[in-house]
Amino acid sequence: MRPLMPPVQTPDNLFHDGNPLTGELGTIVDAEHLNNVQGAVRDAQSELITVLNAAGINVDPSKQNQLLTALKALLLSRSNPFGDIKSDGTVKTALENLGLGDNDGFVGRLLAPPMRLTASGVYNPSPEAKYALVELQAA
Repeated sequence: MRPLMPPVQTPDNLFHDGNPLTGELGTIVDAEHLNNVQGAVRDAQSELITVLNAAGINVDPSKQNQLLTALKALLLSRSNPFGDIKSDGTVKTALENLGLGDNDGFVGRLLAPPMRLTASGVYNPSPEAKYALVELQAA
């Protein structure tokens, strides 16, 4: 991508209409400026077309959603959701970042407040529980 093109060469870097009554001249647009504009536009188009091509989309002047479609195709995989997390070996970190895991690799959520057991007995988990993480501490 090209660097930012220079502004038009006027004292305030803006274009101005002339005023024939006062003799004020309008901004003269020279070839350098127009070439900069053309180069910047073509460069931006090339960058965007590269994104479309990477998503397998051919440029279609009648559509106004091609970039969004390409970004969704490239960034939001629906055929293998979160597959990149698994292939990167970062499942544990991702679960911790989402608040779905702890430092021991346990995945789940707290369904009830912690219980303090004071005698022997049977623990009956809630119907939503599939697993239980039990920590025992001596009194």
